[in-house]
Amino acid sequence: MESNHKYRLISVEYLNALPFIHAFTNSPLLSQFDIQTGTPKECAESLLNDHADIALLPIGALNQFDNLHLVSEYCIGCDGEVRTVCIFSDLEFEDIKTIKEDPDSRTSNLLLHTLNTHFWASNQKQLLVNGQQTEDADGYLIIGDRALKQKRNTDINMTLEKSGKSSLVTLLLLLYGSVKLKFLMR
Repeated sequence: MESNHKYRLISVEYLNALPFIHAFTNSPLLSQFDIQTGTPKECAESLLNDHADIALLPIGALNQFDNLHLVSEYCIGCDGEVRTVCIFSDLEFEDIKTIKEDPDSRTSNLLLHTLNTHFWASNQKQLLVNGQQTEDADGYLIIGDRALKQKRNTDINMTLEKSGKSSLVTLLLLLYGSVKLKFLMR
């Protein structure tokens, strides 16, 4: 590639990605990158539609790609409570009948479906897919910085960890690309 070629990198625009963005913006490698931000869904779509060469990719989107290269061993993950993936409701969890998915996250929605099927079997919820149903829900799955803001405005919320098996809840965003980089980022 030409020496003036810039790799198009897209990262999530959430607080938990700030160390990742900071590392790039304060690196001597910055001149080699055009950095954009978006939701996890937008990161996956940008890489899939060739609008990005490298993406901080949610694990829920991995099956959409035929040929990916792991660019770095770094990720965004959690060992313990995930404060940015929550179900918000005015009802107690046992009284929730419907939960609306978050439009920005395939991974969190997949986790919601897994918990609903395997761990809430005796009290399964009807999950409302965004864009397909217009009725209001009893609860809402909210992710990212919006979840942190919502927590400030309400006393009733439930992290997915508290509503399911915490040992099974690990959300990862991995740096994948459609190109193999010729240098090692550290």
